Amino acid sequence: MRKIVIILSIFALIASSCRYATKKQTGNENNSVCQQDTLIKLSETHGILYLRYDKEMELWYEPHIVYFSKNDTLKIQDFFIENGSDLYVNVSPNKKYAVIDNIAKGYVEGVEEKILHEIYFCVIIDIENAKVIETMQSDCSGEWDKDNNWVSGDKIIFSSTGTIQNETQYLHSAENFLKQLMNGKKLQLFFSDNWTFIYHKDNRCDGSTDGEKANLSPFEIDKILKLKVKNDGDGWACEKKEPTEFYLNFKLKEQVENWSRFEIPNYENQGKNGIVHIVGDGESDYLVLHYDNNNLIVKMEYRSEDPG
Repeated sequence: MRKIVIILSIFALIASSCRYATKKQTGNENNSVCQQDTLIKLSETHGILYLRYDKEMELWYEPHIVYFSKNDTLKIQDFFIENGSDLYVNVSPNKKYAVIDNIAKGYVEGVEEKILHEIYFCVIIDIENAKVIETMQSDCSGEWDKDNNWVSGDKIIFSSTGTIQNETQYLHSAENFLKQLMNGKKLQLFFSDNWTFIYHKDNRCDGSTDGEKANLSPFEIDKILKLKVKNDGDGWACEKKEPTEFYLNFKLKEQVENWSRFEIPNYENQGKNGIVHIVGDGESDYLVLHYDNNNLIVKMEYRSEDPG
């Protein structure tokens, strides 16, 4: 259970009627969206106002910062509009920052049916400036220390003075990448001007298929990558075959369409030396992201291991 350090008073301003709307992600014309304003008081001067509640997803959407003294509201910058909240809020001791949940929940087209995915993220917001300043996934269960730093375990995830451990920076970049990937958004901004793609697939009958393509531009991550691969024909469950070479068309967004989850696991060395693992279909399909000192991806590995 998530820990809320500061108990907040919650005021629900519930409209007397609901507006019914079709939700594109479900394809169900009977789903309803309730126009329900919910105000959470953060301090004597600020609050968070959610403008919409989705009954089916059971989440609140469209958060705005409320300035009580100005009688004004401002939309929170860089908060993914597709994501919702279950009203988790944790305010820093100095009342300048708050952690709020940022849940990606929706239906993804599977092979035979639509699958409901829910990925839990959270963000740190600068309250006065109504802006997201950090995105987290594995560190959402942290807490504020007396110096207004967000701490998870023995690590400072967010520092109010602006200093952060390098490993944490890589993980934050990977969490933003994962969010964009899951929502089917463009990924070019996460990549270096010159990056390398590595492909590996292991199959019990066909053996290992491997390929590499270097000198890629950021724009190519959102396109089909054509690379030359080699299959060794040496699967452990079948008779050995002659090695073959062929060209493979790879598109990342198509590869992850049937992933059962999107997660940055809490491995011991996650983020060390700029390397972050993202797992998808169980742990048999996964990405390995390699970051440079500018928090840009210089190498991406797509690996698929036969679990048998």
